[in-house]
Amino acid sequence: MGTSSCLRQLAALVAALAATPLITGCVVQGEVVADADADVVVVDRPPPADRVEDGGPAPGAEYVWIRGHWLWSRGDWVWRPGHWEVRRDGHEWAPGHWQRRPRGWIWIEGHWKRI
Repeated sequence: MGTSSCLRQLAALVAALAATPLITGCVVQGEVVADADADVVVVDRPPPADRVEDGGPAPGAEYVWIRGHWLWSRGDWVWRPGHWEVRRDGHEWAPGHWQRRPRGWIWIEGHWKRI
């Protein structure tokens, strides 16, 4: 293989790699990957209204109900049901929620926060 052929292949590879970051900001099936490194998904339409769930009685006094929420999966909204979780001493549950941003809706994960 000649030097000019190797240089053409190298130039094509560099051009392909340089174009890759541009792809991460495109709209695909109603979602935009805003920051691939942070796994942030921006959805271009709001989630449906939350479902009312009855988790039944708590399995014990040390349990807290973690309500269900909508997930964005394969171009559509999917409901993830709520569940009971053991309470953590000195913490309270901060529920996850969808937050409106300039480019769409992002999921803020629920977490235990110190009180």
